[in-house]
Amino acid sequence: MKRLSILITLFLAVLSSSETTPASLTGTWEGRFSSRNFASFPVTLVVNQGVGGRLTGAVNLISPCLRNANLQITIEGSNVVLAGQDPEGDTITFEGSLDEQGTQLTMSYILNGSATGRCETDDGSGTLDKR
Repeated sequence: MKRLSILITLFLAVLSSSETTPASLTGTWEGRFSSRNFASFPVTLVVNQGVGGRLTGAVNLISPCLRNANLQITIEGSNVVLAGQDPEGDTITFEGSLDEQGTQLTMSYILNGSATGRCETDDGSGTLDKR
């Protein structure tokens, strides 16, 4: 019986180590994203933990379609989704995962910049490293 208890404890420890927690995402992330339609561009993401532990973020990027956006963040296991819009109504969604060390986000994105007419859609991918 004791052996089973130890195995269950070890199993739960392994499961929890692959879970992304709000605390592991908070902070500043920087990286570069490649676009299908445009030149690659720098991205800075700042993630804060708000009321009730809910994460929010703000992204600053130099893209022809979008400059800055406020984001809502959803975490499921090690998968992370960041979605939001800029003040003009252009939308962006990042989807990806956090590495086991908690220091790098590997993400793809899709952007709809048609609200301002800067561009219709764009997509690509990149990585963000925690500062």
